[in-house]
Amino acid sequence: MEIMRGTREQIGCIPEVNFGHVAYREAETAACQVISLHQVKPADIKNYLLALSPMGYACEERRDLGSSQFYAFRKEETDLFLHYFPDAGHLNIVGEKQSGYFKREKPGAAGQMQPLLTHIDLEDYGMSYLIRLSDGRFLVIDGGWEFEPDADKLMQQLRIQSPFQKPVIAAWIFTHPHIDHYRCFLVFHEKYREQVQIQAFLYNFPQMTEDLVSRVPRLLEEEETEYLQRLETYVARTGAPVMRPHTGQTYYFGDVCMEVLASTDDACYGDCSLNSVSLVLRMEIAGQKILFCGDSELDMVFLAERYGSYLKSDLLQVTHHGFNGGTTEAYRLVDPEVCLVPVSEKLFYGTMGVYREENCALIYDLNVKEIITGSRGDQVLPLPYRAKANGVAMLLDTARQWQENLGSRSWVFGDLTWETCRFSVLNLTAFEGCVRADLLFEDPAYNVRAIVIKAPGKTVKRVDFTDSRTIEADALYFNPSSLAKKGIPAGKTFAVHFTSDRPLVIWGEKEPAHKK
Repeated sequence: MEIMRGTREQIGCIPEVNFGHVAYREAETAACQVISLHQVKPADIKNYLLALSPMGYACEERRDLGSSQFYAFRKEETDLFLHYFPDAGHLNIVGEKQSGYFKREKPGAAGQMQPLLTHIDLEDYGMSYLIRLSDGRFLVIDGGWEFEPDADKLMQQLRIQSPFQKPVIAAWIFTHPHIDHYRCFLVFHEKYREQVQIQAFLYNFPQMTEDLVSRVPRLLEEEETEYLQRLETYVARTGAPVMRPHTGQTYYFGDVCMEVLASTDDACYGDCSLNSVSLVLRMEIAGQKILFCGDSELDMVFLAERYGSYLKSDLLQVTHHGFNGGTTEAYRLVDPEVCLVPVSEKLFYGTMGVYREENCALIYDLNVKEIITGSRGDQVLPLPYRAKANGVAMLLDTARQWQENLGSRSWVFGDLTWETCRFSVLNLTAFEGCVRADLLFEDPAYNVRAIVIKAPGKTVKRVDFTDSRTIEADALYFNPSSLAKKGIPAGKTFAVHFTSDRPLVIWGEKEPAHKK
């Protein structure tokens, strides 16, 4: 795949800017440039807008997304998009040659079909959502890995739900170029391209440049470049138009309105990751708002800072499968009733997701009434969708059961001696656990407290209190009863009390007298 050069050269799409602080000025493609500015005042944007008309730019669209302001201008073959966030003082200016934005589908009347949202249950984690519109067409979001069973599941749902003999996909949307999101299309196209009609593609992948691949070396891996090239080839083969969504734009599919709240424009040019360039989309369907975050790193795109309470939505797709990238503040502002997590129940509640602060807030602190994960088969939700009446109870019970399945948080072993104080700690979660141990003697003068044991995720760790390589014998700044200071007296029996910040499995030469 060709590497674009000269990434920092102005390509002439954007009129001169002489205000604010330029955070970055980059070429997204050979025909698209973005400038992001901070410290922009309302007077700055007002004067800039006034200057565009004498230059020949005509304002074709003006919209508010909460307190933010979006403008779309046109001048011959150049389209200019401005999105200003006055509360944050941020301004994105995108110049693009022949973007196709003004040729997008116009708003339509509601059809006769029941809108549906289908959570495709993938073979592995990944993301695949199918939305049936009221006119019988579909939106596909991502699709998942290049696994044939996942392509088959998607096609099966299209056949079942379509009122037409040949399902019509109004738009296939790719959030970002990660293998568990876009590659399913390649297999789907090879197997089913004659059996569906695709009317448009929406994605905004950063074009590979010398500067970009230096920050994201995996882009140059031979396999990834090959897959991305195949994507471009297969998309072109369909003959469907491709549009690059930019932050602030609005798209329509029948009676569905879709707003682009974040895109490559916002995050590609800092300490870049492919997750940070993910689209964040909000759709209004059947009177409900559904926020799709893809794998976006919400703090990197300033989602909470830029939009505030405008983020309020009924359904939320939890970003990055619940692994990381979310923020408690953003989720608080979204305030969803139902969450969609494109990952298995085990990974969310057991191995990874539930141990993130922001996910704990969704489960225990906010107003979420139901969380829908994978591993329960394809789930078809009629829109508008309301949480199950017992959704909260099911949510809390599922979280409790999974943590119980992974182990305990407190153990007591008795009648130990210097020779028998060896243990094994099994951590089934993906994150490091912290275990504290107290040694308790008949004579409390010998007691030892606050031994610290670090238990790496997905591993078994051998623990021997007589071996300083497996424990932290003096972890606290001030601990007169530390193991390092007091040691274990020979010939004395004692009990060990373990406590952990997450469920673990601990065993030793003797059975525990207590665990919970």
